[in-house]
Amino acid sequence: MATVGAPRPRAMSLDACVVRRFSASPSDAIATQRRTNMFVPTVDLSRADAADVLRRALHTSGFFYLAHDGVVDDGVIEDMRAKSKAFFALDVNVKSRIDAAGSSRGWTRMRAETLDAAHSSAGDSKEGVYIGRECASEELEGDYATLVGRNKWLDETSEASIRGYRRAMERYYDTMVGIGMRLLTFVAAALDVEEDYFDTYWTPTHNCVLRPLRYAAVKSDANAGTFAAGAHSDYGGLTILKTLDDVPGLEIYDEATASWIAVPPREDAFVVNIGDLLERWSNGRLKSTKHRVMTAGDVERHSVAFFFEPDYFAVVEPIVRDVDDVPKYDTIRFGDYLLARYAETYASADGS
Repeated sequence: MATVGAPRPRAMSLDACVVRRFSASPSDAIATQRRTNMFVPTVDLSRADAADVLRRALHTSGFFYLAHDGVVDDGVIEDMRAKSKAFFALDVNVKSRIDAAGSSRGWTRMRAETLDAAHSSAGDSKEGVYIGRECASEELEGDYATLVGRNKWLDETSEASIRGYRRAMERYYDTMVGIGMRLLTFVAAALDVEEDYFDTYWTPTHNCVLRPLRYAAVKSDANAGTFAAGAHSDYGGLTILKTLDDVPGLEIYDEATASWIAVPPREDAFVVNIGDLLERWSNGRLKSTKHRVMTAGDVERHSVAFFFEPDYFAVVEPIVRDVDDVPKYDTIRFGDYLLARYAETYASADGS
């Protein structure tokens, strides 16, 4: 087990709070925003308090806004935004040319996925694209061949509306890898380990995935089991989400009050959250929180999620605070862990 010295003093836990999705008055809306800001703080890496704010978020809700300022060129986002929306506006027959069926790359159809099968009466009302790093030939036949693949791209010469799509996605992908590596130093600080503790698990090889998404203009109804994205926690390390419009929908679950808290989209910030892998790696000290997407049904919603994942051969060993701290999880390779999680998901989905 990985042992570190005595931890730095932690910030006090945030009080749990409930945010109602539909406010009856302006004062209610203000109160809702204040509660959200408490539960999902804003981290500005240019500020002196960035490390403290991020540490508090990682140990409490596991969610935070990451301000764009000093982190990303707005042009990278705008280019990706335009091309993502253009892709989803294409005819289904065109998008199906890069169908992800039977592979880990490409387009997934509307309602093809169900993230919370136990509580859903239909597939999630979204479509998306899986884009990863370009893999070497030997990886396609290795231990984790089912998790890797070659990216699928439409012929841009025949689809004028998406010319520049591949370049926009690859540039955004590379930018997100850089942001993820930068955030890892703050995760290390929150766990009281060396600043570069996680670096070798992501370099020279990582397995990050970019996921542009379109949610249909369909009303979600938890009582009817219909969701834009059912309740789930992310499997991996960090998720960096960019909402591409001002349409709300993301909600996170507060266990203390058994309530869902709205996380409104912000033009000037990403939404970042811890995944199950980092909760496991931290021996439960960091928080991976369930979340879902609920749409009102009047307009579409566009976003892009970036899943910041290590090398599949990375050996994940729980980080404990001292010799008396007991590991809560077994040491495991990330690829084996991910395959096991997928097996659990699909078993629960089909009842086998």
